[in-house]
Amino acid sequence: MLELVLIFTTALIIGFSGALMPGPLTAVTVEHALRRGFPAAPLATLGHALLEAVMVILLIVGLGEYLALPNITAVIGVAGGLVLAWMGWGMIRSAAGATLSLDTSSSGETGSTFWSGLIATASNPYWFLWWATVGAGYVALSRNHGIPGVLLFFSGHILADFLWLPILAAA
Repeated sequence: MLELVLIFTTALIIGFSGALMPGPLTAVTVEHALRRGFPAAPLATLGHALLEAVMVILLIVGLGEYLALPNITAVIGVAGGLVLAWMGWGMIRSAAGATLSLDTSSSGETGSTFWSGLIATASNPYWFLWWATVGAGYVALSRNHGIPGVLLFFSGHILADFLWLPILAAA
């Protein structure tokens, strides 16, 4: 039982290593929170969490060894970098004509916060590298404790995002 508590607790603490790292998900959360208010944070985090759940399942069935291959990490890095550059260019372009408004009641915004959180996660090469190294090892450790171990790992890990991103949105 103590080992399961340790899995959850350490997964939460280590989860903050990604959650606190400024990146595409942080940018998407802040951008959508400025437009739509506080509810943007849980929605962006849900998109991120869905992709993380898929990654955990893929690691359980053996994807981890392939993610660590040099050619795969190179493709992930280049593709992710290109998507991040495209997203950055879009933010720069939209900022040129932007105005600051504290009114978040407008309903004319386009784009789904959920899907933006998912896309921001998928485009981040750091995310793939984290899962190929730290995440894969943690899933393997958690898997030794069966489904409860994996669920406690995932719960602790994703809780870090559900705690941190709403703080950013509130700020």
